Amino acid sequence: MKNLIIKIIMVVTSISFFIACEDNRMDGMVKDKVYLVQSGVQEVYVNYRDFADYTVTVYKSGIGEQTANVSIEVDEETLKVYNEEENTSFEIIPDVCYSISKTNFDFSTSTVSYKSLITFDGDIIKRYQQRGEKKYVLPLKLHVDGNVDVNETSSRMILIPILE
Repeated sequence: MKNLIIKIIMVVTSISFFIACEDNRMDGMVKDKVYLVQSGVQEVYVNYRDFADYTVTVYKSGIGEQTANVSIEVDEETLKVYNEEENTSFEIIPDVCYSISKTNFDFSTSTVSYKSLITFDGDIIKRYQQRGEKKYVLPLKLHVDGNVDVNETSSRMILIPILE
């Protein structure tokens, strides 16, 4: 009888121990965020008779629990803010001067990055600006549909094509 009571107490104690444990493994973990690896202002040197490629990398950091549909968009507001802050007068480059290979990215929970290739056409750009001149730029911004946050400090970039 005494053995039976001890066994019952051990079983109840064991069960209550497992029930009482709270799963805190995810406490303090960072929520998923997307950002541009090469954010900020970037100069792209373009031969006036050739093409120049620039690779844009969109990255998702965090613990990988969220999915998201992310896109890269040409953003006039980014350029407007930059021109005001830096006292410049850049204009958006005409869309015939460049092509973007991919603008939409579907991030699954396990996907961490995508790349897009931007190709500048020097032969067409030379119709709009001279060699060495910095007149036209390509302002880009990330847009996200989903539960993933955007790292605001790394969500915009301005590409400045410079003819050589």
